Amino acid sequence: MTRNPLALAALLILLVAGIYFMIRPAPETETTGQARLYPDLDTAAVDAIAVTGRTDHAELTRGEDGWVVATEGGFPAERTGVDRILRELVHLDAGEVVSRRAEKYERFEVDTVAGVRVTVGAAGNDVAQFVIGKRGPDMTSTYVRDMARPEVFLQPNALSSLFDRSGKTWKEKEIFNIEMSDMQTLTVTRGDERLVFSQRDGDWFVEEPAGYVKTGPLLVAMARVMTRLTAIDFPPEAERALAGFDAPEARVEVGLRDGASRVLLIGAEREGNAGRLVRRGSDDVLFSVQSSRLTNFLRPTEELIKPAPEPESPETATDAPAATDAPAASEAR
Repeated sequence: MTRNPLALAALLILLVAGIYFMIRPAPETETTGQARLYPDLDTAAVDAIAVTGRTDHAELTRGEDGWVVATEGGFPAERTGVDRILRELVHLDAGEVVSRRAEKYERFEVDTVAGVRVTVGAAGNDVAQFVIGKRGPDMTSTYVRDMARPEVFLQPNALSSLFDRSGKTWKEKEIFNIEMSDMQTLTVTRGDERLVFSQRDGDWFVEEPAGYVKTGPLLVAMARVMTRLTAIDFPPEAERALAGFDAPEARVEVGLRDGASRVLLIGAEREGNAGRLVRRGSDDVLFSVQSSRLTNFLRPTEELIKPAPEPESPETATDAPAATDAPAASEAR
């Protein structure tokens, strides 16, 4: 009985394929599900975060009044940055494993030399320690290794810029955080000149000087700047002498409906488009703010408020020509 050569060839191919799949080594990349990297981590209990980057080291601690930068004199820490870190800690997953080999840590930059090391603490204990490596092949994911485990995981999010400031400060740059509806008055003092505005039912009015009407859009823009005013950096202390705060360019005070107030002193402009020096009236912290955000506070008075129109006298109204519906002589013809 003769056998079909094609059938024999097909059978041989199936046998070889079966043997290959039985003896081939397991791939390094695998997916083990969306298990959390730190399933027992309670971010509400986290009170310390240490980040050692490629060029700097920062320690953030939580106190009674919130997070501070322990490595920068206990200055308040950037609230949004810390919140983003805490959210990301929850989303770190032990999903896609790309390697378990220590000799490949350097390749993924999850070794302790090239990587960004993060230690998270709670009540004096380390509850998470991991290394953030380079970005993944899609440039949005990131390689991460828990320092107590051999696996290198590929996280879906870009983490380096979130944790590593590359020498930039973790200090809070937000100067004021005020709701527009909580503002009752806005006072701008420039030398001997004093402008007072008040907010009623969502509209702004001129209180001082007398004889002026409702304000225009520039005043609304000024008030909005004070609600969310953020610095671009913290100038060196040596620049304080150049700021001119003894006689500031302008003093801006926001009166709140609860009786509190917020004061901003606007000083000199820095060289090289580096912003304008400012500080709060409540402390001595020196900030630099983008100059364009403060332009309206320094505008001439006539650009901020307009005199009320003169009332029309009775004589003027009597002498005015009466309106008529009769056509003009040229039209009558």
